[in-house]
Amino acid sequence: MKKAWLSPVLLVFLSLIWGYNWVVMKRALDYTGPFTFATLRMLLGAGILFIVLILKKQKLRLQYPSETLLLGLFQTTAFTGLSMWALVAGGAGNVAILVYTMPFWVMILAWPLLKEKINLIQAGSAILAILGLGCFFLPSSDTGSLTSKLLALTSGIVWAISVIIGKRIQSHKQVQLLSLTAWQMLLGGIVLAMALPFVQEKGVHLSLYFWFALLYNAGPSTALGWLIWLYLLRTMKAGTASLGLLLAPIFGLLAAALELHEIPSPINLVGIAAILCALAIISIHNIRYLSATIQE
Repeated sequence: MKKAWLSPVLLVFLSLIWGYNWVVMKRALDYTGPFTFATLRMLLGAGILFIVLILKKQKLRLQYPSETLLLGLFQTTAFTGLSMWALVAGGAGNVAILVYTMPFWVMILAWPLLKEKINLIQAGSAILAILGLGCFFLPSSDTGSLTSKLLALTSGIVWAISVIIGKRIQSHKQVQLLSLTAWQMLLGGIVLAMALPFVQEKGVHLSLYFWFALLYNAGPSTALGWLIWLYLLRTMKAGTASLGLLLAPIFGLLAAALELHEIPSPINLVGIAAILCALAIISIHNIRYLSATIQE
C-alpha cells in the first residue's frame, strides 16, 4: 500500500546517498582513473540488479532495446563519465553543486516535451535557486578549473535529457522498472568499457578504500539509487523530483567540508542559503500535489 509520505522520504534518503558519494568518488580517484572507476561502478551495479531480478524470478528479457540503449547512453555512459571526469580537476562539493543545475534544465525541457507547465511558485523557487547557484561563478568563489566547471555543467544537461527519456519511456511503454534500470545500466556500462582503450589513465591500485568506494557506488549509489530515482519519476513530476534532489549537493558540500576540508567561501554560503530557501518553498508547495497523486 503506497503512502503519501513515501516519495519525499525516499527523496531525502537518495539525496543523502548521492550527496556523500561525491566525497567517495573524489577519494576513489587516488586509486584509479575516472573512466575506469565509472565502468567498474556501473557494470557491478548492473550485476547486482540482475541478481535481484533472478531472485525475484522476474524475466530477464530486454524490452524496447533502442529506447533502453538511448537511456543508458545518457543516464549511465555520458552522465557518469562526465561527472567523474569533472572531479579530476574540481572539488567534490563544487562539482556537486554545478552538476545539480540539472533540475532547471529538466524544468525547461519538461515544459515542451512532457507538457508539465511551470507555475509561479515553481518559477520563483527556480529563480531563487539559480541566483544561489550563480554565487558559485563569482570571482570570489572557489569552483575549480574552467574545464571542471564545463564538464560538470554538461553532465547536468545530460542528466536532464535522461530524465525526459526515462519519463517518456514509462508514460508510453509498459516497462518493468527493475529490468529497465538493470539493462540501461549494463548497456551504458558496456559503452564505457568500450571507450577505455581510447583514454589514457592510471591503472587500479587495490586498497581497502578502493573496495569500499567501489561497493558503495555499485550498491547504494548506483543499483539502489537509480531504482529509487526511476520510482520517483513515476510518482512525482520530473521537474519537482529533480529540484528536490538539490538536497544532494548540499549534503555533498557538508561532507566535503568535514572529510576533505573543502571549506566553502562566504559567497558560497550565501548560495547555499538561497538554495535551501528555494527547496523549502518548493517542498511546501509539493505537499498537496503528493497527497493528491499518491494514493494511500
